[in-house]
Amino acid sequence: MGRIKLAEAAALVDASYSIGRCDILKDRLARDPLDHWDVQAVLIDDGTLLIPGSNHYRDYIKFNLGHFRFGDGKYRMSDLARQQDGSGALWHRGFFAHAKVIHDWLGDRPPKRIIGHSLGAASAQILSQKWKVPTLCFASPRPHYGHHPLVDERWTMNICRDGDPVIGFPGKFRHVGAVTMLKSGMRGFALRHAMPHYRRLLLEHAANPKLPVHWPKGEGNLTGAGAKAA
Repeated sequence: MGRIKLAEAAALVDASYSIGRCDILKDRLARDPLDHWDVQAVLIDDGTLLIPGSNHYRDYIKFNLGHFRFGDGKYRMSDLARQQDGSGALWHRGFFAHAKVIHDWLGDRPPKRIIGHSLGAASAQILSQKWKVPTLCFASPRPHYGHHPLVDERWTMNICRDGDPVIGFPGKFRHVGAVTMLKSGMRGFALRHAMPHYRRLLLEHAANPKLPVHWPKGEGNLTGAGAKAA
């Protein structure tokens, strides 16, 4: 199963926000991009699935805040809002709905790898458990409800930045797979959540021995679930 450089993966998912205007993807589309029900995804010629994040306020209503319900005139959490899949895993309802659109689009032809950012990273974590392919997630929210690791988390790596508020959302949920936390050196609150910022951080951390150059780290050598790197 082919590896990919983290820097290349970051560039590809960044480009997925601007299909038709980005040279690196223009001639690499394996099929028409998905753009349905406010869900976007791109499959390129080497079997890589790219899932961009939120690009419209509707994404927040449908997906990012999809776990919340109106009750007594205000938002409240409800256990009934969790979406359970066939494996028994409990997922954030909005993120699961987003992932399902992508799953149904590809049908019975899964990708060879998945790369996602933000909302797309939440979907990527869910789909990695379905398809069991190497998955890279940038600026990842937390889609899984439950403290116990899932069986196939070894396929997935999340790259996050300290201080990015999105990576702690929702608070009672958890990431799927390994989490590598990049130190940005910034003080105080600063969102710095977009892919161009994460690409710069990867360059700054290029010499960090705890940050692999490729994912997976080696053929047949996927990291264990829940592993972390500073």
